[in-house]
Amino acid sequence: RNRNRNCLVARRILLLPLRSFSRLSNLLRKKKRENNLLFGTMLRDNESKSKELPEEYLDAQRSAVEAVAVGRTTLEQTERQGEQLLNASRFADQTKSALEKSNRLLRGMTWSGWVQNIFSSDAKSHDSSIDRIVESPILMEDIPPFAKAAAQSILNYQANLTILDLCESLEQRDTCKVICKEMYQEARRELNKLHVDTNPTVVQHLSRHLAQLQQHEQEIYDKHSQIQRKWNDFESMSSSNQSGLSKQQEGHLTFLASNLAELNIMADSLHESLEHQNRITEQLEDKSNMIDEQTKTVTRRADRLVQHKNWIPPKKKFEKWISIKHIESGRYISISKTSAVIIDRFQPETCVFGVWMRQNGLIGFKNKFSNRFLGQTMLGSLSCSSSSFGQREEWQTDEDWEKTTLLVASAGWGQGGYIAIKDSGISIVFEKNKADKWCLAEE
Repeated sequence: RNRNRNCLVARRILLLPLRSFSRLSNLLRKKKRENNLLFGTMLRDNESKSKELPEEYLDAQRSAVEAVAVGRTTLEQTERQGEQLLNASRFADQTKSALEKSNRLLRGMTWSGWVQNIFSSDAKSHDSSIDRIVESPILMEDIPPFAKAAAQSILNYQANLTILDLCESLEQRDTCKVICKEMYQEARRELNKLHVDTNPTVVQHLSRHLAQLQQHEQEIYDKHSQIQRKWNDFESMSSSNQSGLSKQQEGHLTFLASNLAELNIMADSLHESLEHQNRITEQLEDKSNMIDEQTKTVTRRADRLVQHKNWIPPKKKFEKWISIKHIESGRYISISKTSAVIIDRFQPETCVFGVWMRQNGLIGFKNKFSNRFLGQTMLGSLSCSSSSFGQREEWQTDEDWEKTTLLVASAGWGQGGYIAIKDSGISIVFEKNKADKWCLAEE
């Protein structure tokens, strides 16, 4: 009868708004703090009554409790760091989206870019609401109308898990388990009603969120089981009046084992959290490199538009003589009549290029033997036939010239492309991770 009454009370609670959940959670937390104080009092009473307990045992138990406290603090700090990384990842996505839009606008200001924009799709804006759905607690204002019912059922399930986590007695937990099971099935039914084709991203993220909540429910069950075992161990230690050495050792080992079990759970959580942060860090590195490349592309396009409006050509300055060596194969870029080729050995006559710098950071390579600039033809191949330093003869490098990529600024309709050695000779690729590394050594 008491269990049925608790079920009715819990069902009424679940019909309350979320603010009522917070009030109930505060009351349960207060009850939990009182129980924790009682739990600590039992430990102090047990220590005071066990006068024959060696001091080494007490030191070990204190160290175990301190280790658990440090582990909890570390886990909280790791979670905060994870949130900071997620915020940085979202900001990188927004920056990338803004750069793509800027690049498209600048490209459309030229005739060739206007034609390319006609046959290409618009840059997709980054949907920040999707990030909030995926990485943060679900907010109803971020949910599309077609998925609000499913999102509300998931929120109800999540709120009941909060109550389940704060339950103290076995009877309360059993009652909450029944309700959690029903709410999970209701959330699953609402998700199954959604059509994936309507907005697959939102549906997938809601399904993933529900799966994470179900996993969290199992973690709550495991934690309650361990806490119950620890409580039973302390009750048996306090109620016992035996003072034998074996009884002391058994109680001491039981206490240490319960704390080590909790440390093991925290270690697993830290491992998963750090793995997740490592994946986010790797994604951030890729996004950062992509943003850097897009920033350079936008800067080059803006500089070219400015040059078109200026009657005075941009100034260039000679820097030094260099050779261009392929690091992996040890071969050199040379010229054969008006074509750029790769040779196995360094030739002082044809493998030396002069470096000419412009104020915008772009570089020109002028062959010492032919007195012509290295660049790209209308058909996309490399040649060394131009007597002037024009837009098709503009190059860009990394900061470290001992191991750098070489970007042809005019390749890909002004998007830029990197040179790499293939079986057919020198070719152009448009992904930096597929580009070859070169050494620009001074001669």
